[in-house]
Amino acid sequence: MESLAEVRREIIDTHLALDRAAKQRSTAAQEIASLIDAKAALLAQTREAQQQADARAAALAAQAKDMRDLLDRLATAEKQGGGAQKIKPAEEDTDQALLAAPRPAQPQVPNSTAVATIGPQAIPLLERPALIRPFPNSPGGLFMPARGRIARLFDPSVESGPLSKGMVIQTLPSAQVVAPFDGHVVFQGPFRGYGSILIIEHADGYNTLLSGLGRIDAAVGQWLLAGEPVGVMSSDGTPELYVELRRASQPIDPLPWLKISGDKVKG
Repeated sequence: MESLAEVRREIIDTHLALDRAAKQRSTAAQEIASLIDAKAALLAQTREAQQQADARAAALAAQAKDMRDLLDRLATAEKQGGGAQKIKPAEEDTDQALLAAPRPAQPQVPNSTAVATIGPQAIPLLERPALIRPFPNSPGGLFMPARGRIARLFDPSVESGPLSKGMVIQTLPSAQVVAPFDGHVVFQGPFRGYGSILIIEHADGYNTLLSGLGRIDAAVGQWLLAGEPVGVMSSDGTPELYVELRRASQPIDPLPWLKISGDKVKG
């Protein structure tokens, strides 16, 4: 009888534990469903903001005469506080109306869903992180944006033109490309002779320009940390990544600023 009573107590305890586990699973499922809904809402608002940013970027690219002009316009837009203004038809465009780096309003969703995994389906980090650092005050403080062989160095004597004010890195097919330093994406899209480009604005008037990617995974308005993936190279042949570093819109040699290590990066 005592053994039977003990078995009954164990059965009751087991049922109680199962009930508690079921309630916990139900609560967790509700929380997961809520987070999924919040992420979907954030993605929808982010996509809308990105579509507006893409439209402004396209209008700005159509008006800018060259890369220096484009960067100057981007800097002006940043000082004016983002893209709250509506784009006008091309014949009515003004410098103030062409804002390529809008700051989309933050959706009111839980903080835990503000950032997703890196990749095409990621939710960009649209609010300036506290970790963003000032630009290094000495060379060697930037990540190489991709591993590969340096195929062409910066040469200020080269005739002016697209893809002549930076360096070229030959990479493996589908190589990962990362942000060389903390910054803010201010432009993403095609531009005169450069193909599809990504421009990251750093602190202290520095900008990095990347061209030649097979796919860009960063969006206008997104904040990036050094080493964060921003895209991948083409899967065909020997892809080449073009890298420019500019300060106050003027091109400077990026090589001294890049942290080169290992045997994979050679001239």
